[in-house]
Amino acid sequence: MSIRTYGCVLEESKREKLSIAKALADEYRPSVPWRNITMNEQERRTAGIAEALRNRPCHPDWGDLPRSIEFRIPAGLIREDFFVGQIPTQLPPKGDLLVLLGDMHV
Repeated sequence: MSIRTYGCVLEESKREKLSIAKALADEYRPSVPWRNITMNEQERRTAGIAEALRNRPCHPDWGDLPRSIEFRIPAGLIREDFFVGQIPTQLPPKGDLLVLLGDMHV
C-alpha cells in the first residue's frame, strides 16, 4: 500500500529529526497530512511524567551500537493515552489513518 492512499499520517517521532514517514508525506502534501503526536516537554511536565521519562531505566543494545533499550515504566502508559487521545482529533475526511509508534507501544 502506498502512503498516497492514507488520509493522514500520525507519528510518534523525535521533533528535531526528519522521519521517513514525514519525508514521504511532504512529498505528497497536501493530500497526505502528517502530524507528530509525541508529547512535547511542557505536556510531559503538565502530565507529571517528565522526570520519570528522563530517568527511564535502560540497558545497552547488543553489539557496538551507541543505543540503549529502554524499559517500560508507568509513565509510558500516560504517553500512550496521549497518543490515543490525538487520534480522534486528526481523523481525515476521507482515506485511512496511519498511526506509527515505536515498538515499545505495540
